[in-house]
Amino acid sequence: MHSQIQITKSVLNGSIPQRIDTVAKFATALNLGEQVEIHHHMSKAHKGERITTPHLIPELWECEKEFHALLEPRKVVETILEGIGISKRFWKAIRVKSGVLYTGTGRPFTDKELRELEKVLSRALNVSKEKIRKLIMRAAMVGKLTGIYKVGRKIELDISKLPATIRAAVNQGLFTAQEVRGLQFAQELAAVNVTAVQDRTKTEIKRMVLEAQKNRTHPRALAQKMFHEIASDDEGTLTRDWERVAVTEMNRTASDGFVGSQPDGGYVVGNAHDDACVYCKSMIEGKVYRVNHDGVPDYDNLKPGSKEYWKLAKQWTQEIWVGKTNYGRAFSNRKRTEGKLVLRKDHELAKPIIPLHPSCRCRWTPFMPDMAYIQTDRRGKRTVKYVLTEADERKRVKWVEKNRDLFQGEFEEQKWIPAT
Repeated sequence: MHSQIQITKSVLNGSIPQRIDTVAKFATALNLGEQVEIHHHMSKAHKGERITTPHLIPELWECEKEFHALLEPRKVVETILEGIGISKRFWKAIRVKSGVLYTGTGRPFTDKELRELEKVLSRALNVSKEKIRKLIMRAAMVGKLTGIYKVGRKIELDISKLPATIRAAVNQGLFTAQEVRGLQFAQELAAVNVTAVQDRTKTEIKRMVLEAQKNRTHPRALAQKMFHEIASDDEGTLTRDWERVAVTEMNRTASDGFVGSQPDGGYVVGNAHDDACVYCKSMIEGKVYRVNHDGVPDYDNLKPGSKEYWKLAKQWTQEIWVGKTNYGRAFSNRKRTEGKLVLRKDHELAKPIIPLHPSCRCRWTPFMPDMAYIQTDRRGKRTVKYVLTEADERKRVKWVEKNRDLFQGEFEEQKWIPAT
């Protein structure tokens, strides 16, 4: 039995929350509430909400979930409340331990109590650095192996059997010296970002506990506040920050692994989620870039407008490489200086890279300009089209000519030979 539902054009053109609300109402009316799970993609990342949709690469999705499981926000709050002595009768789901740090008496904490509070927080927020290194390694392997495949052939990976250390991967001949350096930097960067989340969370919880002690807040109210502001699924700062680290670090490492697997001078094309942000749609989706294994130096120390400055600016716009980053760059064309809005220089602007922003889940795939081209529809959406007919070949040649600057005259018009 099939049911037809008529949805007006105004609803389809509405905002994402409006569309989700419409679907939810139909699901309820049709008694499908328990069968329908509603997801949307990158808009959640930009609003600071949780991302519940799988990654475009299933194996990387598994890495993300493993990384996220290293620090469970609710368990963190439970451990802290237990450690400062708030009884189980004021909250749920953990064992009770006697504690005297939080008394709610209004008196200041002693130096000894503050040191004990620091120990409680450190214990609750402890994350295995060794497990982080292993997951960074695994994400790099996923990125590298998904970059080595035949067109149209799906690669099945068992991530549990991938090398867990850089040394093991090198012994198997899986990484070059340059890729090893990139992996080491990725592990160090992940550790720095994890520490940043831990430090922010410690500061927030310390302030919360000190304010509660000062104001003689009831233990139940403190427990509820901590769960809501730190660990709730929708609004908790630790939930949001930790998920962002998990997604960003896994995708950054996998992206570098993929780029390292491509031939120097080869080409890649960006793939974005259907609901990707405007920046990803503009700079990643259906956009082709050249791989440069040597990398390109920054040019912030050169004179803007000079020949060398624009040469490097062009490379930053057209090429990608392992370790490329937008650190210190921005998406906005203007910045405020001395109370005035002024145009940013080119070296201050964000350039194409994956992840393009925190929580970005776009990916690269190989691109062959001698057998494919990019087609842009009336709405501006770009898709990869493979050459199957003589008409396709004419479109490919025209597209290559239009992008001659990127391809540097490598792909001239060829006589059409039908595939056999």
